[in-house]
Amino acid sequence: MSVLRFCFRRIAAAVSLRHALPLILLLAGLGITFILWRAASESAAQSAQSGFVFRAREANENILQHLRTYEELLHGTAGLFAASVSVERDEFRAYIDALLLPERYPGIQGMGYMLKLPTDTHAHEAAMHKEGFDDYRVWPPARDGMRTAVVYLEPFSGRNMDVLGYDAYTDATRRDALLQSMDSGKIVVTGKVRLVQENEHDVQSGFLMFLPVYRNHVPHDTVEQRRTNIVGWIYAAFRMNNLMRDIRGLRGGNDLDIKIYDGVELSGAALLYDSNPRISLSDSRQKLRYDAILDAGNHRWTVVATAYPTDWRTAGYTRAHFILWGGVGISLLLSLLAWSFLRDRAHALEAADRAYHLALYDTLTGLPNRQLAIERLTQSLAHARRNGGKVGLLFVDLDKFKPVNDQHGHAVGDMLLRAIAKRLRECVRDVDTAARVGGDEFVVLLPDIDGKSGAGVVAEKIREAMALPFEIAGHHLEIAASIGVALYPDDALDENDLLLRADRAMYHAKHGGRNAVRFVQEVC
Repeated sequence: MSVLRFCFRRIAAAVSLRHALPLILLLAGLGITFILWRAASESAAQSAQSGFVFRAREANENILQHLRTYEELLHGTAGLFAASVSVERDEFRAYIDALLLPERYPGIQGMGYMLKLPTDTHAHEAAMHKEGFDDYRVWPPARDGMRTAVVYLEPFSGRNMDVLGYDAYTDATRRDALLQSMDSGKIVVTGKVRLVQENEHDVQSGFLMFLPVYRNHVPHDTVEQRRTNIVGWIYAAFRMNNLMRDIRGLRGGNDLDIKIYDGVELSGAALLYDSNPRISLSDSRQKLRYDAILDAGNHRWTVVATAYPTDWRTAGYTRAHFILWGGVGISLLLSLLAWSFLRDRAHALEAADRAYHLALYDTLTGLPNRQLAIERLTQSLAHARRNGGKVGLLFVDLDKFKPVNDQHGHAVGDMLLRAIAKRLRECVRDVDTAARVGGDEFVVLLPDIDGKSGAGVVAEKIREAMALPFEIAGHHLEIAASIGVALYPDDALDENDLLLRADRAMYHAKHGGRNAVRFVQEVC
């Protein structure tokens, strides 16, 4: 009876193990897969955020660059008045025609000259009649205060012909800009206006840019002198959609929306431009947003860039999904192998080793991943505390890597990462650890290092190695590396602080011109 009981227990134990071990492996594999998938997804999200912010900043810089170009046009036209006793209509037209506005500056509606008039405008109107403008009048009527009139506007055709004689001082928004420009002597941009040129077809928001013109050879250093000697304003008129249409980074599309508001209030009344009306600021799905204040001709614009995260999926998301489904497949495969070959311990150990490697090593480069790098860093710090040694940590971020993916594809980018990993291994000792912790980010752990000088030698060696050209799949690729160096115990006493300080030092290296090494002591 005891023999039967013993045999029964052995059979039950074998059956239990046969069912339990595959389940344990499956759960472990799925857990590892989840960790790797989450890390890859976070990396892809960070990459999408970085690309989005770059595009938004690029768009803002392009807006400012266009406005500076038009400011230079106004200053150049003002020089024409400064060099002449008087600028006749034909001279003004010839000058503006020479600028080739429609071809070279398509965003501008027209450039003109606005004259400051006395309250009684009859003499001025009579002079314009003698020039051949029989129906000319200063309009709209005003009871008191300063009077102005548009006397030159080029190109003088189409919508622009309706502006002749217009008194901008009668409109509060234009008046504020005129007075501010007159008193400061600088270019001033108006708030949001509807241009006189607008009709019922293709109505757009607009704004104007004013530059005062003073009498020649008289002082205008003080506000009182400027008010006394003002004769008029050079100005430019802009229809907002036309201006923004040719600015790189603002073309309407499905991935990025640029909204420009007059001032700092984000309201429909203040909206100057919207490249993609389908995207709403109140949309709960919207996660990517970048706000900036632009100073446009002594006037503030608020530029809001937004996008749906789903529109910014990159190859990183594809890799994350590959890791997810690949990991699930591997987990199932390991479970089946364990079920089929439970009695063969060699197969079981091999499967466990693969799972271990998958958890602690980067699948692309074969380098240790973030988890293994932190474990080794913790061990190195513990050893250094016991023995009074020093530990160096290098945070390496690749420069000019993103253009490789954009221009040659991610397959070439992956091959380049493997080549970079090989060079990193060649730059360090056997006891050191080179690990990949992000898309184009690496760390190098230097246990028992000879202080700052020893870490500096390794960092410079890596920087020089990364600056050498790579020959990848027939492409001649050139990148560089920005490296931050932190030392234990000089800069930090634990692994998290050491990583943080090395990361900050790297960012100083990158922002200081890239392809450089920076120590923590140099940036604190």
